Amino acid sequence: MSTRKAPPVATAALTGKRRLSAAPAPEIHVFLATAIARDPAATSCAPGEPHSLLIFCRQPEGEAPDERLARMSASASGWSEIRLERSKRLPVTAQPAEAVLRAAFLEALQEGFAVVAHRRREDRSAHDSAERKKKKPRR
Repeated sequence: MSTRKAPPVATAALTGKRRLSAAPAPEIHVFLATAIARDPAATSCAPGEPHSLLIFCRQPEGEAPDERLARMSASASGWSEIRLERSKRLPVTAQPAEAVLRAAFLEALQEGFAVVAHRRREDRSAHDSAERKKKKPRR
């Protein structure tokens, strides 16, 4: 004699309650941007000083990069004239190599966003023009 178990009954169907779907896993979108320091207390930079930024934003997995969120995050961190250049999606399992970037990544996971002033724009362009001068052949 075999005993057959009844198929499982969905409790939600019996009670009339809807099942809550699990929230999508978060991921971090990292935006490369340039901006002008507005608030020296928040940015630790002189007002009016241009910098490159890395803006880390937590978003639900699979969503398109939210440029508005990135701009709002940078603005809330003391930056103005924010120009986004590109973005990259990182899974929550990512482990950035540098300690500063790892800390920003973890802060974005916990708080929703983090902003890192990466380097001065004018330093980069001055470096680039110095490199171009070195490569020019002399006649």
